[in-house]
Amino acid sequence: MAVSATYTKDIHYSGIITVDGETVVSMDANMDAKHPDVPIVNRYINNGRKYRENKTDIDDIVDKFENDIWTEYDNYAAEKTSGSDQNTEKK
Repeated sequence: MAVSATYTKDIHYSGIITVDGETVVSMDANMDAKHPDVPIVNRYINNGRKYRENKTDIDDIVDKFENDIWTEYDNYAAEKTSGSDQNTEKK
């Protein structure tokens, strides 16, 4: 039996949306730092009732979060492909 492991360096973002001081939605996103592929963006609804009552406003914030993540990804991927990354390991 061969046992092996693979590790990646991720870039991670997270945020929450509150309604009346209560966390209603949690958001997170991540992408591989060394080989950026498309970012993975997740949203978790913590209170479905308050989410439905405020759906339009909450979805606008989630859409902005997702758009910001894609902008970060595009900038990071362009930086990686241009070779301007100062954190690249050379062996």
